[in-house]
Amino acid sequence: MLKLTNVASWICALLFAALGVGLLVGGVRLALLGGSVYYLIAGAALISVGVLQVLRNRVALWLYGALTLGTLIWSVLEVGFDFWALLPRISVLAVLGLLFALPSVRRGFAAPGTAAGGAAGALVPIALFGLSLLLLGFAYGRSGFISAPAIASVSSVPVARGNDWPLYGGTARGDRFSPAAQITPQNARKLKIAWTYRTGDKLRTDEPPKTLTFEATPIKVGNALFVCTAHNVLISLDAD
Repeated sequence: MLKLTNVASWICALLFAALGVGLLVGGVRLALLGGSVYYLIAGAALISVGVLQVLRNRVALWLYGALTLGTLIWSVLEVGFDFWALLPRISVLAVLGLLFALPSVRRGFAAPGTAAGGAAGALVPIALFGLSLLLLGFAYGRSGFISAPAIASVSSVPVARGNDWPLYGGTARGDRFSPAAQITPQNARKLKIAWTYRTGDKLRTDEPPKTLTFEATPIKVGNALFVCTAHNVLISLDAD
């Protein structure tokens, strides 16, 4: 029967196993939808790491190192050297791997009455943590760019909206320019308020004073004008 010989080691094992279950469940669902199988594999690997750690098997160290190295390779292949895309992919495993360097966790791999075990294996996650930092540092120093063909392909997309304003930026491309031609720089100064509408959405009793502000770009589709208030109250008005 297994004994609770090292609380830190058990907590570490349970943490990896719990993360593994979450990744495995989401990974299976993503794989069934045709997405990446990485999360499924990573989930199974983390569960195995947790189980091996409970069994005091040092293979857990090497398996975790292999998972971290595989994650580094997968991340670069998927997003290239985009710092903000790499950061969430590799930072969690890289940081959690440092737990294996803690003496209290390493003792969980040693036989009862002996010195802390897994010293050599613990160097693997530490080395990969350093490699992760180097990779992120290299990616952070690179500037992103959009190739000319990509710009040309986007700008050639036709925009058809009539007299509507169906999106926050006017179109899916965010043009932000109205097709209306009646208002010009010459007559804009003559504009006057034609109508007002009060949403009735006020500061609530449980909110600090002077914390409610409201600005919105209404969405206009057909004969309806839509606006969303600061408390996510959606209002539809007759456009005419």
